Amino acid sequence: MKGAFYSNVNNRKDDPQFEEQQIHYKNTNVGGRLSVSGRYKPAGGFLSSLDYNLSAQMSRTVDSHDNWVNNPDGLVTTAREPGVHVAQIRNVGYTSAYRIEGIPVNLYAQAVANKYLQISENDYANLKLGAEYTYDANRGEGFTYDENNPPQAQGAQTLRPRSYKDIPAQNTLSVFASSRLRKGWGSMGLMLEAGVRVSNMFVDREQSGGISHFLVAEPRVNATLNLLDSRNNPVFDLLALTGGFGISNKMPTLMYLYPDYAYFDNASLSKYGTETKDRLGLITTDVVKNTANPDLRPARSTKWEAGLSFRINRIKGFATFFHESHRHELGFTSQLTWQNYDKYTVPATATDPVFDAASGDVTYRTDGTEHTALRTKTTEMYTWSRAANGTTTHKHGIEYGLDFGEIKPLHTSLNISGAWFHIKRKNENMPLNYINSSFDYVGVLPSGGGNLRDRFNSTFRLITHIPAIKMVFTTSVQVVWYESTQTIYEDENGNSRYYLKSYEDKDYLVVDPVGYYDKQGRYTAWSPADADDADKSRIMYRTQPYLYEKDVIKPWALLSFRFTKEIGRVAELSVIANNFTNTKKWHTNPHSLAKTQLYPDMYFGAELKLKL
Repeated sequence: MKGAFYSNVNNRKDDPQFEEQQIHYKNTNVGGRLSVSGRYKPAGGFLSSLDYNLSAQMSRTVDSHDNWVNNPDGLVTTAREPGVHVAQIRNVGYTSAYRIEGIPVNLYAQAVANKYLQISENDYANLKLGAEYTYDANRGEGFTYDENNPPQAQGAQTLRPRSYKDIPAQNTLSVFASSRLRKGWGSMGLMLEAGVRVSNMFVDREQSGGISHFLVAEPRVNATLNLLDSRNNPVFDLLALTGGFGISNKMPTLMYLYPDYAYFDNASLSKYGTETKDRLGLITTDVVKNTANPDLRPARSTKWEAGLSFRINRIKGFATFFHESHRHELGFTSQLTWQNYDKYTVPATATDPVFDAASGDVTYRTDGTEHTALRTKTTEMYTWSRAANGTTTHKHGIEYGLDFGEIKPLHTSLNISGAWFHIKRKNENMPLNYINSSFDYVGVLPSGGGNLRDRFNSTFRLITHIPAIKMVFTTSVQVVWYESTQTIYEDENGNSRYYLKSYEDKDYLVVDPVGYYDKQGRYTAWSPADADDADKSRIMYRTQPYLYEKDVIKPWALLSFRFTKEIGRVAELSVIANNFTNTKKWHTNPHSLAKTQLYPDMYFGAELKLKL
């Protein structure tokens, strides 16, 4: 049985810049964990052993913020239903206090049955069969604030408080089986491990837009074939082939499964007067409630690898080629919404403005006469984000490592590790080319936008251990020999979608939309003639030619240091310094002239471990 408790000590965050901006921030983080694990070995029977593990964890995190809103949005509403609502007029700065409270609760249970089979003197098999259950929920109040003094909004889409308690808990049940087999043929030997995990995550059908569960299977296999050892050759103490294959799935998190509603607040009237009776603010609120994506599915990854490992005296190393494919990666896509609302025209000198909710009219008085405000129909287009399976990534490369062992006179060992890899990442969905809310068209671009990345790096690590004084020095040198990035926009066959086109005597690389929406919500397929229309040509994806040029970064190196001292048998003190030479270097893209910081800022710290 194990128990743990933790709490942060310094809750309040003070910074001179925060004081200048009148920002006050406080964080509280406290939690605990209890676990029980063990193994039962029956005296006889079919099973060799039964392992079990039960744990429960609970914590409470509260972030409290006090921000000064210097330029208020003007109108403030707390409406949660569509329609025209009377709003507060806020044109003077105020303090907005809000907090985010999370109380995550996590339960975990696992049971694994083991069966050991001795096939022959040197051959055996180890079978495992198990089940696992996880429960994750949050009982916190979530994001809350004084709705009369809200945080600064961003455009028409605004926030509403939402409690974490309203989000369903996540329950996942898994069963798994695996087997490890060792088989020898003289001096050669095979170690084979294979297994499969089947998991089902239960989902609230109503709040997820129709999804009731996710059922996935994840098989894997790893193998090592020992070809040579000291018994059958004079050079290698060990030479082995290694290989593996596996499929894994990443389940959507609660953020993707149970999104909040999308609220849009558009100002219909903002009439200010020196007297309270001469003020009237109206906001038209629209609510998109169908924000969940019923087509959401787990992200799927497939990986295989093949390699070679060896050992000659104290020197050992490996090299492994790998290939990974990540499909249907989770992200967000922009969705269009059309806002149809009235704008009321009321003279600045008008008095006694009144809104009639039944008729939707606004009346006011000028020179003692009552008038009805003119209403103008307005249509604007906005976007909101929906969870979706958005991208595909293909990655392949070589990982390598070489350990030269300890040089005994120096009490120092040297090992080298690194990798070369090539990554290609592309968008699966068709993004929107959104100009602004009042523009007449929104383009729908084809899929295929993404980037390429290549990198070759090595890390040299010197470890000096002096047992007599109980000190360990570790010096690391990370060298990036080659690194490049390049933007791409391709079709399914790998052909570029962009082409060269001139506008106002300037050359651009453009990508034609597949279609576009207008303010009436009508979708029209793209026609080549639309490229010559002054307005419609704006929704073509237009970039400078240098965007698709490859950017190559020259080699650079990073030095880090770690010193560890054992203090008797009760303590261990470590001092860490990253980029201790305080090297500062920037890379300038020769095509775009954009600058990128290569070296992280120097940082150092200390760590104390007590052994009780």
